[in-house]
Amino acid sequence: MAQCVTSRGAAALDGLSPATTHLIFASDDKKSNAMVAAVAAMDSLREGGARSGPPTCNAALVLASLAWVQDCVWLGEVLPVLGEYGASDKLLATLRKRRLRSGEPAAVDGAA
Repeated sequence: MAQCVTSRGAAALDGLSPATTHLIFASDDKKSNAMVAAVAAMDSLREGGARSGPPTCNAALVLASLAWVQDCVWLGEVLPVLGEYGASDKLLATLRKRRLRSGEPAAVDGAA
């Protein structure tokens, strides 16, 4: 079963649950600390998993724009999170740079 959370909701919940499958972001939240933390967690899993302790996010975590949710509801079907509906390569690179600049994994403490 899918568990979706908004980027602001992830900040309010103090992070992502391992059960979270979709992180929904609005254009205002693209560079929030929740998004940086999500990309860091996704990269950690791709690099061989968390170094210690349980995983911090679902291995299949998807970053999806709010437009994806709106269009799915409007059309009455689930669309693939591709192209304009997902995080662009440029956005992912920017989020990774923010994480590296901070020198540590990003904390989920609300918008940047």
